[in-house]
Amino acid sequence: MTPGQNSFFCPKRENELFFKVVGHIYLTGSGQRFVCINYLSTNNNYKMKTALKILAVDSQPLYAQGILNCLQNLPIVEQVDTCSTFDDTLNKLCNNQPHLVFLELNLNTSRYDGFAICREIFHRHKNVFVAVLSRYNAAHLIKEARDCGAGAFIDKSACAVTLQTFLHDFYQQKITDYYIKVAEHDLPKQNTLLKPDGFELKYLLTRREREVMQLIVEGLNHNEIEKALFISYETYKSHRTNIFRKLGLKNEVELTRFVLQNSLLTEDTTTDYLRLLKPPVLH
Repeated sequence: MTPGQNSFFCPKRENELFFKVVGHIYLTGSGQRFVCINYLSTNNNYKMKTALKILAVDSQPLYAQGILNCLQNLPIVEQVDTCSTFDDTLNKLCNNQPHLVFLELNLNTSRYDGFAICREIFHRHKNVFVAVLSRYNAAHLIKEARDCGAGAFIDKSACAVTLQTFLHDFYQQKITDYYIKVAEHDLPKQNTLLKPDGFELKYLLTRREREVMQLIVEGLNHNEIEKALFISYETYKSHRTNIFRKLGLKNEVELTRFVLQNSLLTEDTTTDYLRLLKPPVLH
């Protein structure tokens, strides 16, 4: 085939003899999408980059669909997929191998929240970039997302242009530091009249305080908690006092009600700690 207006030759690779031009999107003979980002007219060489595969994780289907509609027709995007749970996310990470994950923090339909997913991606999928896309924009949550391995934090109220601009910067490898895009009018200090919900309050606690809270609600007594977490009784009392103070609660009954009403339990935590408390079985 002779190069013409709608096609050009490229160095031959297995099963890929040429690219077909569609606007400035190029499809290989095997159907894979590339984007031409540089053209050298002297020798007809093109610098190509694979178009992006994106996964949007959100428990609100309409919002996830909105991300899909906003991004799927961009020339640099090959695929936008959506899911809403921890398990579905892990499956699609393995099967689809996305380059970028847009992640909501509060996944009320999932057994784990967005922070747990972010940590899982950071440890097991090193080549996947996580951009948190959430309305939970308090400073401590933005920091928690970064600590869990996220590379960007974008307010959920961001317009389509903001998302598309971020995507182009990411595609051109311009995101070098922790990227934060939060509208000034949504900063927490401006929202003093809004009462934080359970998810926000939970992450006012330190990680150790959250562990203690979890085990209290699961019914462990202080001796079991101290043994499971390798802490002293004084440390346990300090964590317990801080939990009640930060959440505005008075006792363990109120704590249990608060945690259950806001679906703040993490399934695997207590199982792991109880395993530590059980003596080994001798055969």
